[in-house]
Amino acid sequence: GPFNEHRVRDIGQLSLALALVSGVAAVTMATNLVRVAAAAWLVNAALHFGYHLRHLDAYDTFDQVGNVFSLGLLVALPIVVLVLSYLDADHTVPAEV
Repeated sequence: GPFNEHRVRDIGQLSLALALVSGVAAVTMATNLVRVAAAAWLVNAALHFGYHLRHLDAYDTFDQVGNVFSLGLLVALPIVVLVLSYLDADHTVPAEV
């Protein structure tokens, strides 16, 4: 559809909020906060990935591969963080948020 400044600003503000939570999680390494931040990134990345998978026909083969690889990586990274947070559960800093 046409450019919508309100929608663009809303998405930007939500992205900044997610970045803030992620930054605090990375600095504090509070287990619950790390998990919540990773889960939020996973939801965002998975939905974004799914959208692009349904619209690959707009791209040439090189860009299709690039989209699938880069957006798939954004799905995989929070999964890795979540798995590691459970594997390393005995060595974490308690949440004090």
